[in-house]
Amino acid sequence: MKQVLPALARARAAGIATLSYELRSPGSVWVNQAAPAQFAQALADALASQMNQQGQFVIVSCLRSAGAYPIVGTFLKLAKAYIQRRYPQMQRVGVAYGDLGNGDVDTHLFNRLMRAHPQLRGLIFLCPGEADNQPPLLVQANKVGEVFTAGNGFGLGVSIVEDTAKGGGRGVGAFAWGGAYGTESWADPELGVAAAMFIQMQPAPGNVKSGMCRPIRIRSA
Repeated sequence: MKQVLPALARARAAGIATLSYELRSPGSVWVNQAAPAQFAQALADALASQMNQQGQFVIVSCLRSAGAYPIVGTFLKLAKAYIQRRYPQMQRVGVAYGDLGNGDVDTHLFNRLMRAHPQLRGLIFLCPGEADNQPPLLVQANKVGEVFTAGNGFGLGVSIVEDTAKGGGRGVGAFAWGGAYGTESWADPELGVAAAMFIQMQPAPGNVKSGMCRPIRIRSA
């Protein structure tokens, strides 16, 4: 975090609102680019505008046991409270939980929700996996124009190494980004190295990424 604080201080001095979260990756921190309330409200507003601010909707969260994403629980609480206050004619009929983006739960999620709630008009996806894989199922079910969605898609966030010993071959201040299909890119100002790796697998197996990334980082250094 010491590597990030000066930059955040300069941003605040310039009148830019800042927010940071720890990433559960040893030696790194994760800098978020929006406040949780802003993000949850943006999703809610996006759905409300399509539904004319009325009708039944469901909020779809991540895998219930996805402890690696505690911020999603915050999004869920904030979205619930905001919609109840801001859009009283929108009726939340449930909260559903997906899986890791490619499992049996996600495969049948949309049709299961439609059977349970025939008058369903909207879905808010709090996690990128469901925001990516559920809309095609809506199209297949011929529900375009009847059921609307708003989702948390894949964005750009940066992890920054604080501790070289835990940086996986990267120096202090190195910053990196990992993508859903196994893409990983990083730049190391201390060593003067920048690299990108493309696995193109969904989900990207963790053992493949860890087995390939560290040797490449060390070799490139």
